[in-house]
Amino acid sequence: MQTTDAKNNTALRSFLICLFFLLLSLLLFWPVLRKSFASDDFSVLYRVIHQKVFFIQDFFRPLSDFSLYGSYLTGGFNPFYYNVANIIIHAGCTFLVYRFCRVNNFLNVDNRAFFAWFAALLFLIYPFHIEAIIWAIGRGIVLSGFFGFLSVAVIFLNVKSSRYFLSYLFYFIGLCGYETILPLPFIVLIFLYAENRSFRKLLPAAAGYLITLLLNLIIRRLVSGTIWGGYGSKMFSSSPVEYFIKFFKATGRLFLPPSGMSAFLSICFAVMVVCLILLSLYLIKRKDSKTAGYISISIAVIISCIIPAMFGLSTRTYEGDRVLYFSSFFLCIWIAYLVALLKNIKLQLAASLGITVYFLIFFYQGVFTWKESGSITDNIIKTISNIRHPGKKLYLLNMPEEYNGAQVFRNGFTEALLINRIDTSGIQVINHIATGKMTASPLLIEPIAAHGQIFIPPYTYISGNNINARKSYNDSSIISLTHTSAAMIYYWNNQSFILLK
Repeated sequence: MQTTDAKNNTALRSFLICLFFLLLSLLLFWPVLRKSFASDDFSVLYRVIHQKVFFIQDFFRPLSDFSLYGSYLTGGFNPFYYNVANIIIHAGCTFLVYRFCRVNNFLNVDNRAFFAWFAALLFLIYPFHIEAIIWAIGRGIVLSGFFGFLSVAVIFLNVKSSRYFLSYLFYFIGLCGYETILPLPFIVLIFLYAENRSFRKLLPAAAGYLITLLLNLIIRRLVSGTIWGGYGSKMFSSSPVEYFIKFFKATGRLFLPPSGMSAFLSICFAVMVVCLILLSLYLIKRKDSKTAGYISISIAVIISCIIPAMFGLSTRTYEGDRVLYFSSFFLCIWIAYLVALLKNIKLQLAASLGITVYFLIFFYQGVFTWKESGSITDNIIKTISNIRHPGKKLYLLNMPEEYNGAQVFRNGFTEALLINRIDTSGIQVINHIATGKMTASPLLIEPIAAHGQIFIPPYTYISGNNINARKSYNDSSIISLTHTSAAMIYYWNNQSFILLK
């Protein structure tokens, strides 16, 4: 009877802790609960909901697509339901951080509670992975992370005979969401080796993960026609030097915010690396019970960075931060572990407070960046819906593709109009610009008339009925077209679309 009561108490306690993380998550992400869809959101939602297409060429992410369709069945095209679903999954991932730290033997029982709570809090407010949570189609990465973390955690839970089968199953499901968890088996094997110190005992587990991965890759190849997905060419086309630079950037972005001052960031990260190496040497030299835990967590962080490093990250904006979601699980555990090792309570509290404040500052910088990008998206859709152009061509110049890395309309504009029941006939986007670029308030764009032509910054020229424009910030190809005098030309001035007179 006592055993049953103990299990009930444990289950109730776990439920209350999970509920706490959920409520805290909703509170922290409150400013963006109703944030609009953006860019690829519209493309994917139109494909999944209107065309009922869940499997496409070059991509294998059915877990994300079916989940997004479930959000549609719940709330239609209301972004609130998609955003809340992402946040609920993120809260579940946070609980898995907590549980993993509680059941693992990294630290003594006395320090384990602080370690688990602090690691979970850091993961919840980690500022450099929120793209996955706030962007609707980040659902794939958040779900992949959830099942990946579950695959790791279940190995150390009190599940006897079926723990490996469940771990393989969760790993397979996670791979159907995104590819960032590919290195997960190596991480699990590192933790298992730190626990039992036997390579022979790891062989059956390693074989199980290998079979699971091969099965997923075979199904992926049969369904999507490829193994590595649409980003494969980008990930496997770099030289060894380029991979090293990408890894340096990815690991640097784990700790540091994006900035236009790349040289300053490089110096800061280099100093940080030196300090971490010295700290590592000190901990390894101690050779006590905590050394094995530190080494295994450190290796897990490094292994988890392989896919982000191959993918490539921006050091100037928040774009691409979503691929850090899986890595951040182990990074936050690693940081909390270091703080938990501090013997001086006051120093421990000071370090905890300092790291928390640092995370929160850049967390809300990211949140409000995405909130602004959502406002821009809503503004554009409302403006276009109010423009009457019967039988006329409507040309749009300087369509903002992103705001400081937060997506706006790099893709999906036509699908956005269709989803909002706006007539798309005659509407043509000429070129794109990047808005913000880590500046406080971008200046309004004003047309400049000179020498018989009009220049619309940053790179569009209109001469008579001819328009010549650079395609985008990242594409220097030139678009040229001739329009009639009846055509309507609107340009984005960094606040709204304005009719060119």
